Parts: sequence; C-alpha cells; structure tokens
Amino acid sequence: LNADVAAGRIPGAVLAIARKGRLVYLEAFGYRDKAAGVSMTTDSLFSIASMTKPMTTVAALTLYEQSKVLMDEPLAKYFPKFADMRVAVMDPEGTTILKTVPAERTITIQDLMRHTSGLIYGNRGTTAVHKLYPAVSTSAATAMTGAQFTDTLAALPLRWQPGAVWDYGFGLDLLGLVVESIEKKSLGQYLQTHVFKPLGMVDTGFVIPSSQWMRYAKALPNDPETGQPQTLDPDLTQPLKFACGGGCAHSTASDYMRFALMLLNKGQYGGTRILGRKTVEYMLSNQLGPDVMNL
Repeated sequence: LNADVAAGRIPGAVLAIARKGRLVYLEAFGYRDKAAGVSMTTDSLFSIASMTKPMTTVAALTLYEQSKVLMDEPLAKYFPKFADMRVAVMDPEGTTILKTVPAERTITIQDLMRHTSGLIYGNRGTTAVHKLYPAVSTSAATAMTGAQFTDTLAALPLRWQPGAVWDYGFGLDLLGLVVESIEKKSLGQYLQTHVFKPLGMVDTGFVIPSSQWMRYAKALPNDPETGQPQTLDPDLTQPLKFACGGGCAHSTASDYMRFALMLLNKGQYGGTRILGRKTVEYMLSNQLGPDVMNL
C-alpha cells in the first residue's frame, strides 16, 4: 500500500485485519484528500460500491427468515411489469438485435441474488443489448427514481434467459426495491434498523451527513492510468433518487469489518444475531449448478 501511494496509483487506504474474531490491525496509509494534502485516517468514509450488494442480500435474507419473501418467488409478484420478459437474439457480432423471444421462465428472487436474472450492467459489454441498459447501479440511481428504474428495466430485452447465465448486473438493485416494497420503507432505513444499528455500524448508510463530509475519502484528481480528470461517482454527500442496493452505500473499514465478522461467525457478532446459522451457510454456498454458464 505504501508503494502504491508513493507511485501515485492510489491516494490512500485503510487496512483492517481480524484474526480469531478480534481486530488485530487497523492502520491508515496515504491521503484521504491528496489534492488538499489531508492524511488518511482510520475513520475515513469510503464509497463502497458493490460491497453494498452483500448488505442488500442480508436485508432480504432477514425477510426470507420471516417467510416474507421466498427464493423461488417471481420478481413479477412485486413488480408486475416483469411478468412477460423477452430475451434478445443478436447477430454473431452482437451489433444488432435480430429479434426477441419469450423468456423460458420468470425471473426469481434467487436470480436477483446470484446474478442470473439476465438483467445486465450496460458497462459490462459492447453489444447492442448492453447499449440499451444503464451503465451501473450508481448511474441508474443518479438519473432515475426506483419506480422509473424498474419500469425502464422491465421494458428492455434480457441479455440471457433467466437462470441460464451468471452475468454481473442489476439484480441486487431490484432486490433492494423488493425489500422496500415489502417493508414500505427505504432500503437504508430497513438496513439501519435491522443490520447497521444492531452491529454498531455507526458510519454506514446511503447519504453522508453534512457534519461528516470532511471524513469522506476523495479520488485522485486524475486517473493514474489515463491521466484524465476524475471524481467520485456518485457524490454520496448528496441524496440519490433511490438507495441502490447494488452499489450506493458508504462505510468505514471498521464498520464493514463488523459486517464481515458477522457473516464469518455464521450470522452473529458481539452477541447480536442478524441471521440464522443455516441461512448464512446457504448464502455462502455455491448457487450455480452445472447447468449455469458462469461468465
């Protein structure tokens, strides 16, 4: 990490290591804001991008344990426009959509959790289908409300038949909206009550309060690979249009360590149980059978 900071590849980092359930190392490296010359601190707040996804899954699994949501339920139960999805058929080069065919089965809750829904990230490829989709979770939540997002995805052709292919995409964003549909509150509010507060994750959420902006780690002013100007996308000091469960949370190394230790300890941390042991074992097992193509 020191070498990467010195070489200008990263502005800074926080490294936390736990062994046998105890924190044994917590150190800061480099800069929280290199342009301003502000050193990194161990309590710095980071945009955690797709590290949001496991937290969204845990939120849904707490509802699964209450039988409020089931693994094989169709997504269309919560958002009916997904009832009759179609799958794109492209030319060999992927440049043209020749036609669409009906989905052979519906998208399920499990598909959302394991990236087998056929709903892809637009930035994960260059095909004609990829060009129709929003780029990533954060760009979708910056541009659209949750309702607009679900309507947009439901109107697009799927890249793959549901359940057939593992391909990184918008499943966890939709799963977060399923949680909101069931609980009638935002994903952030639900996680705060059922995961963050019980685990003592005091610095994790979807909007950074103004009183904590100074702790927010900044990107290098220029991309070290291309030299082009860059900023964090999105800026989590400003509310997004929905709390995207696929990539929109912020946290600290210490907070996320608590979450990771809870999973490592089969659903429990510090005497607080978030999930049952068997649920976590199921979550951490291989969900892709031999019939699923893994990209």
